[in-house]
Parts: sequence; C-alpha cells; structure tokens
Amino acid sequence: MHWQGLQIPTRLIIIPGMDQVAWIIYNPLAGPYHVEAEVEVARRFWAARGWTVKMCATQAPRHAVVLARQAVEQGCQMVLAAGGDGTIGQIAQGMAGSRTLFAVLPTGTANAFAKLLNLVPSTLMGALDLERVCQQLAAGKVQAIDLGRAHIFDSPAEGHCFISWAGAGLDGCVIGRVEPRPKWFKQMAGRRLGWLAYLIRGVPAVIRFPGVPARVTVDDQTVTGTFVQILIANSRLYGGGLMELSLDACLDDGYLDVWLFKGKMVLETIGHVARLLTSRHEANKNTIHLRGRQVLVEAEEPAAVELDGELAGRSPFSASIEPRFLRLLAPQCAPANLFCQPGISFHTIEK
Repeated sequence: MHWQGLQIPTRLIIIPGMDQVAWIIYNPLAGPYHVEAEVEVARRFWAARGWTVKMCATQAPRHAVVLARQAVEQGCQMVLAAGGDGTIGQIAQGMAGSRTLFAVLPTGTANAFAKLLNLVPSTLMGALDLERVCQQLAAGKVQAIDLGRAHIFDSPAEGHCFISWAGAGLDGCVIGRVEPRPKWFKQMAGRRLGWLAYLIRGVPAVIRFPGVPARVTVDDQTVTGTFVQILIANSRLYGGGLMELSLDACLDDGYLDVWLFKGKMVLETIGHVARLLTSRHEANKNTIHLRGRQVLVEAEEPAAVELDGELAGRSPFSASIEPRFLRLLAPQCAPANLFCQPGISFHTIEK
C-alpha cells in the first residue's frame, strides 16, 4: 500500500485541557550500562517543559515496534526513541504513517542516524550529553521524512519499514555472527569499545565471505553480478555513521539510493571498505549507484537481509519508498541540506 505522505502539523494533536504526553521508549541493553540514568535526564528535561513523560523499556526482540504502536494508538503526541539504530528503526516502523512526532535520543553504540542529524560527534568516545541533545531537539523543526518498506521472503504481508537502510551481503553475515552481544560485554565495553565485538567476530566473516551472486532491479534497470554488498539506502551514512554514501541525498526526496559493490574476494572487500571510509567509492568501476522507488533483489542462494542494522530474514526481497511517511523532530544542528522541503519550528506547534 502506498500513501500520499504526511502533512506537517500546524500544532500537535492536543485535546483542550489535556496534557502534552511524550513516551520515551528505550532499549535497556543498548550502549553503556547506565542507559536508564541517561534517559532519566531526558525525562526531566521534557517534564520541565510541561510534558507528561512515560518511560517504557523494551523487554524482548522487536518489542519497540509494539510499544511505538501503543503510543500512537493512545494519542501520544511525541515519542523519543532511545537506543541504537536497530531500536530507532523499530520505533519508526511502529509509528509509520502516524501524526505522532518522532525524535531520537542516541543511547546506542553506533548511532548512525543520530550522526546524520549531527546529534552525535562522528568519533564520540566519551559520555553523551543527553540534555544538550534535548535542547537541540526543542530548538529544531518538524520535517516529514521518507521511510523505506521491505518485503522479505516469509515476512508479514505489510512488510517492514526501515529508516536508514536495507542490506544483503557482508553486513548481514557480520551482524548474524555478532548480535546479540551479551549484556556483560556491553556493560564492560560501553560506548568506547562497542565496536570491539564487530572487530573480533566480524573480521573472520570478511575473510571467508564469498559474495552474493544476484540480480538487482531498480525501477526499469537491472544489474547482475556477484556482490560484496547490496545496500538500499534512505540515508547518507552507513557503517555506524563512519561511511558517507552520498553528499546530497535528502530524507524527503522520494527516492532510495541503491549501492552495489561488486566482488567476492577478501581484497576486493577490503578495497570497498577503504574507499567508503575515504569517500572514494563512487569513482570505482566496481561500485554501481542507482536511484529509484522500487527495488527487487533476487540472489541465487538465500542471503541474510538486515534492516537498520538488525537481521530481518533472507532473500529474495523487495524494497520501495514511502514518501513523507514519518514526522521527524529534526534538531537545530541537523544539516540544512538534509531536507528538500521546509519544516515548521517546533516552538510554533508545542503547547
């Protein structure tokens, strides 16, 4: 099903005499062990602005989707998504197509979407100032942004929405080996060494990865070959926010960016990673960049598919764009050219 897209509200949906209600949905296993203390900082900030704030911790895989849907159904005006990219993607899925505002509190390890919004320094090594993050949100704008929708073999008929990317290839292989990381490891490593699990278990996967022979169709264009990575992006950033795919992709342009990285040998894989890290990937002959609204990926053998950094099933799968399908509270620090359409100041619509 395709929607016409959301209109930016001139005010929040508030019944006269009723409190402004915000839910903070957080993953207690994301990022460092003191995540509860971090989200408490956010709760106090919004409570001081007159909001009634409900704290909701996820308790099982994909519980964030359920909580987000409950927030929407109960008339919540804003959901603050606290966690890493996987948790944020799940909350966005639960809110897709609704009028409820979606805001990001980056408490995970990688936080690529938060880095896209300039909420997190690209090389964050210390504690995150979540009060500063909330100040940036409160001074920001409401923007209607696109979501991707993936239909994966054996998945629900309505598919799964993703906010940043869908991938098949090396990323799914690595994620399958690393996640879920034990809680004790997250507590020990925290944000400083959260990448260590990917290094320890990811490197062997890179060395042995054989590539994915596949046919990829983007609208009316078809590419066949063996790919290290097939990436369908709704974001400029990838790889924990360390890799910039594009300089000019917008969150509300109505298109998906499809990146195909050809190869099957370990040296080819390393070359792609090095070029992505140094923004030289577009000039390489084994990198193909297409843009479109409909994508179909047909692999010769089932390949692991990940959405926003979490495994979601196996190929074949398709993806499409849902234009202006989520109301994002973009912080004041977000890049101005990240959006094609003008937003509305949060100050003008907050009660």
